[in-house]
Amino acid sequence: MKLIVAHHGESVWNRKGIIQGQRDSPLTTLGLRQVTILSLALEDTEGRHIYSSPAIRAMESARQLAQQFQCQVTTAAC
Repeated sequence: MKLIVAHHGESVWNRKGIIQGQRDSPLTTLGLRQVTILSLALEDTEGRHIYSSPAIRAMESARQLAQQFQCQVTTAAC
C-alpha cells in the first residue's frame, strides 16, 4: 500500500503570512495551479482515495483532485 500525504495549495492567508490554524481562507490562483501540478504528478498512481480536512482550502484542493481522478472525498475533522 502506498500513502501519499499532500498539503493544500497556497491560500490567501498563506500569501499574507497569516497563521490560519482552524480558521479558513480560500486558495489563490497559484494554489489552484499547485493542485493541478500535483494531479499531473499523481496521474499514473493507482487506487486513489482522498481524505481531507473540512477547511475550505483543503476541500478546494481535494475536490479538484477528486474531479480529475473520479473518486470521492472523505472529510475528516482534525
